[in-house]
Amino acid sequence: MLFPKERSLPVSVRSGLQLIPSMYSEMHYFRDLETIIDEVHGLFEGWESNHDPKSKFSLETLNVAKLAVHEWLANILQHADFKDRVPELGLHISPCGERLYCVIQDNSEGFDVDGYYDKHHKITVVLPDRGMGLLLLRSCTEELKYERQEGRQQLMFYVTASEDSYLEIPFS
Repeated sequence: MLFPKERSLPVSVRSGLQLIPSMYSEMHYFRDLETIIDEVHGLFEGWESNHDPKSKFSLETLNVAKLAVHEWLANILQHADFKDRVPELGLHISPCGERLYCVIQDNSEGFDVDGYYDKHHKITVVLPDRGMGLLLLRSCTEELKYERQEGRQQLMFYVTASEDSYLEIPFS
C-alpha cells in the first residue's frame, strides 16, 4: 500500500521537512486519475511562484522536472493496468544541490521500460504521433531507474538544467 496508514488524508497530501516556499522535500499522494495531471501541474506552479532565487536549483530545473513528471504520469494514464485495485500514486520531490530528485510510485502491474527503450531507442519518423514520451523522459533525466519494490512500481530520477540534454533525442 502506497498511502500512509491514516486513511482520512486529502487527495493530495504534503509531508516534508518544510512546505512549499522553501521546498525542502515533499511527498504527495493521488488516487484520482482524472485530476492527477492538473493537481501535479498546480503543485509545480506553486513551486515556481514561490521559488527562492537563492536556492541552488534553478527555475529551469524545476521546469525540466515538471516535463519529466508529466511525461511519466501521461504514460501511466494511458498504459497502466491497475487490475481491480484503486489507483494509488505517490510523488516525492526533493532538492539535491542543483538537481531535483524525483520518485513516482504507483500500484499498477508495471511496464518494461528498458525493453521498450531497447526496441525504440531512436525516432525514425519525423514528428511521430506516439512514442516520444519515454525518449524525452530518458533525455531530460539523470540516473533514471525503474523497479518494482514492495508491490509497487517506482520510477526514480534526477533532473538538472545545467545541460540541454533533452534536446539530444536520437532522431535517425
